[in-house]
Amino acid sequence: MNLSVENVSFHYKTNQVLKNVSLCGTSGEVIGILGPNGTGKTTLFKCIGRILDKYSGEIRIDGKSILDLSKNELAKTIAFVPQDTSVSFAIDVYHAILLGRTPYVRLGATERDLEIAQQAAMMMGLEKLAFQNIAEISGGERQRVFIARAIAQEPKIMILDEPTSALDLKYQISTMKMVRKIAEEKNILVIIAMHDLNLASRFTDRILLMKNGVIVSDGTPGEVLNEKTIQDVYDVDIGVQYMGEIPHIYIK
Repeated sequence: MNLSVENVSFHYKTNQVLKNVSLCGTSGEVIGILGPNGTGKTTLFKCIGRILDKYSGEIRIDGKSILDLSKNELAKTIAFVPQDTSVSFAIDVYHAILLGRTPYVRLGATERDLEIAQQAAMMMGLEKLAFQNIAEISGGERQRVFIARAIAQEPKIMILDEPTSALDLKYQISTMKMVRKIAEEKNILVIIAMHDLNLASRFTDRILLMKNGVIVSDGTPGEVLNEKTIQDVYDVDIGVQYMGEIPHIYIK
């Protein structure tokens, strides 16, 4: 499976948020999208997921425009986990995860659907919360529920918008390890927005660094995460040390 984003631009009224953004990805890759707040990461994700469809440029999956996919085809192809995982209705954790099977359900959930939802819950360490109201668990736990729902969706592309933002250090690391495992074992393209440069350095294959709606650098973590580029994008004084090929960023 190949994803191709070609010269995509997007405006909110008079505000141009994306400016001729291009990227490509393939099955099994983990691609990190990094950059300051307000630089267009979430808007890019919403265009790829067709939540926003009034963009210019082309977004294709295996050569086919996402605009030509039915809603059901799209749901079987792309799973999107947003930053905001708040809910306004009562549902327990297990059934929230089971909603990921919606594109496949016809007359009701099958034994396979139930098993896939259970496996996704176990993968994200949610077994003990299975029958708790999702509105009554913590923000970090709720983020893990939404990731589990995306896993249950069995997509070809998984888009995660800052999935570790509400997690403590233990679950940040375990979630990124799980993302890495999912990409490799299920042969899924994972695109993930992050703020932690060191987590991105450790767990992604490629990093795209964005600023003001433009991709300013695209390459391996070792190629992208250098002092000059980071200082230019974030306007902070940092240093970089290497542990093998993995860069470690620190504040001077």
